[in-house]
Amino acid sequence: MPINRNDLLELISKQDKVANCAKDIAGIILGRKMRFPDSIQDALSEYVDASIKAVMEASTIVQELDELIETGFGGREVEWIEKLIVRLDELETQSDKHQVAIRSQLHAIENELPPVDVMFMYKIFELIGNLADRAQKVGDQIHSIVAR
Repeated sequence: MPINRNDLLELISKQDKVANCAKDIAGIILGRKMRFPDSIQDALSEYVDASIKAVMEASTIVQELDELIETGFGGREVEWIEKLIVRLDELETQSDKHQVAIRSQLHAIENELPPVDVMFMYKIFELIGNLADRAQKVGDQIHSIVAR
């Protein structure tokens, strides 16, 4: 196999952590029957979209891995993967910016909300950011595989 077994297992583990993070987000929101204030709905949607884009980009990179193997880890495919990884890093940075913005918006209204709800909202915001972070780690792992 052209990929080190440990590298492949690490890649699978990182992908699994993306899925587990998404499950954690859904579990908290559904389990607590959370409702987010109308005033932060748009910011929340943008934040979630940014994190989902990062996850989708990581998925695209993983799907390109078979092409990379077919080309023997050379040529244009390596350049393409590297461009996708740079794009993934940019998307994760965008997610971070959205997280800062939505936390600021929640901070401005948190005194009007039940404190326990606010704490869980901050937790959800953290997990949404973790989703993009974990997607970036998938890209980093593939970058490591390509570099070898």
